[in-house]
Amino acid sequence: MPIVNAFDEPQGGANGGFTPGDSGGGGGVNLDAVPLAAIDLTDGTWTLEDPDNLVNTVNHSSGVNTIVWNALGVASSDYRWTSSTTCRAPRWYKLLTVNGVQMKESDFMALYFKLKLEANYDFPQEVVLGTCSFPTATLNSTSTSAILGSGALVQSTSGGFASRFAGAWSLNSGGTVSGASTDFVHIAQQRGAGAIGGPAGYIYDSTPAGTSAISRNTNKDGLSNNNLYWIVGAGTRGNQTISAGDETQFQGKYLAIGVTI
Repeated sequence: MPIVNAFDEPQGGANGGFTPGDSGGGGGVNLDAVPLAAIDLTDGTWTLEDPDNLVNTVNHSSGVNTIVWNALGVASSDYRWTSSTTCRAPRWYKLLTVNGVQMKESDFMALYFKLKLEANYDFPQEVVLGTCSFPTATLNSTSTSAILGSGALVQSTSGGFASRFAGAWSLNSGGTVSGASTDFVHIAQQRGAGAIGGPAGYIYDSTPAGTSAISRNTNKDGLSNNNLYWIVGAGTRGNQTISAGDETQFQGKYLAIGVTI
C-alpha cells in the first residue's frame, strides 16, 4: 500500500493522489501544506454517466465548473442524491488511484474534499463530491450493488446566498447547515477493510472563518474488494423541474492518501 512521502515532489494531481519520487530526495511536499487536486470536468479524465440525457454542456473557467442543463419536465425524487433509493441524476467519475495504484474497498486511506456552490441558482439544486463503488448504478441505497457514494455536499434553494447549504453526503442521505455566510465545506473521511467511515468536517464563510461543524453517519461495512472511484454528481434539491439552459456552477478539490496499518 502506498503512503505519502513527506520529502518528495507530489505528482499525478489529476487523480487526487500522490506519486512519490526518489525516497532519497528532499525539499518536496510538506505535510503541513499538502496540495489538493482541483476538479475540471472538461480535462478528459472524467466520464459522464447521464441516464436521461440531462446534461447539455459542461464548461470550466478559473476553477469553476458550469453545467448547462437540458429540460427536466417531470419532477421526481430520482434526480436527488440525498433522498431516493433510485438516482438517475448525472454524474462524472474516474478510477481512484494513488501512486499509480488502483484503490479498492479493502484499502485503508484518508480522504479530503473541498466543495463550493457558486451563487447562480436557476433551480433548487445539489452537488456531491466523494468516492463510490459503482458510479454507473442507479440504485442508491445501502445495498452492496448500489452507488455507495459519500463525501461532501452542497445545495441551494433559488434566491441567493441565504439559501445556500453545505454539509456531508452519505449514501442516499445528507446533513447540511444553511446560512447567509455559507461559502464552502471541508470534509475529511476514512475508508478501509470494506468499511466507509462517516464524512465529517466544517463549513466556512468567505473570510474564511468556520461557521458550523457537520458530520453524517455512514455505518456501512462488509464491502468486498471492488475498485473505488471519484464521483461528482449534480441534481435537484427536492422534487423539481429544470428548464433548458438552467445552470449549476461549482468548485471542488479532493485528495486521497493510502496508508499502511
